Amino acid sequence: MIRPLALAAALLAAPAAEAATVTFGNLASYDAALGAPSTVSETFDGGVLNGTAIQQILGSHSFNNNRLQGIAGGGTNPARQFTTLVFSTRVTAFAASFANLSAGEIANVLLDGIHAATITGGTTFFGIQSTIAFSSITFLDTTFPSVNTQFAMDNVRVSPIPVAAGAPMLLGGLGLLAALRRRRRA
Repeated sequence: MIRPLALAAALLAAPAAEAATVTFGNLASYDAALGAPSTVSETFDGGVLNGTAIQQILGSHSFNNNRLQGIAGGGTNPARQFTTLVFSTRVTAFAASFANLSAGEIANVLLDGIHAATITGGTTFFGIQSTIAFSSITFLDTTFPSVNTQFAMDNVRVSPIPVAAGAPMLLGGLGLLAALRRRRRA
């Protein structure tokens, strides 16, 4: 009876696979991949964090025209050529509207510090979905100092971790195995 419990424990403790990501260039394809219309969780109205999705913003940024402005750019300071959004809970998908991303401007997108995608000039919507939940997304200027990449972001959408459909069944099975083991001992 110990073997099934040991096998279940080994499977749960196995190292996670590398994240697979999918990017989206428009809201319709993002919503279709998530299986439902997404809702805006952060609008930056009033020039502040007014939603609950983003806990903290690090790096270069300002608020202007009810959106997050100056993302990735930091003027002449190479140490501030990034912007990181830290979420209040782990998420599996992120999307936002973008503005002012000009030709020649390029930013890498990192999920929890790991490169996941690249956005380029002309991007007006960017969405990403990951097989592994993440707690932060970073936009890193890759063209500094030749081009100082700066752009704006608004209408952020995130998708929290879905409850795995098999988790309750796994827990129930483990409980049943433990009950059977107790019964045999008695």
